[in-house]
Amino acid sequence: MVNGFGLKSWDKFGLEADITTGEDPIQLYKELDTIIEQAHKESYPEISFVAGNAPVPIIHVDKPEKPLIEELEACTTYADIQSFRFTVKNDAEKAVYERKLTELSPKNQ
Repeated sequence: MVNGFGLKSWDKFGLEADITTGEDPIQLYKELDTIIEQAHKESYPEISFVAGNAPVPIIHVDKPEKPLIEELEACTTYADIQSFRFTVKNDAEKAVYERKLTELSPKNQ
């Protein structure tokens, strides 16, 4: 469907960015929002940029991740350990998963 401005109803602008440790996520969001607004104004100068209808930039925050075995070892409930059932990939992870599953099983409590 084309609206009165010649735009298809699915035309959208968006950006993604990875944030590194120490960067201010709010400042990065503002910078991305400014870039999106400028791209919109340059591409479609006849259409006003309406705040609130603008696409939201997606920001990925880098966080140090524990190795999976550490996460498995940290589980304290049966539900916690079960949440990893599709995550284990190798024999070492599977061995820890199976041990913790048995250890935390309601049958063994």
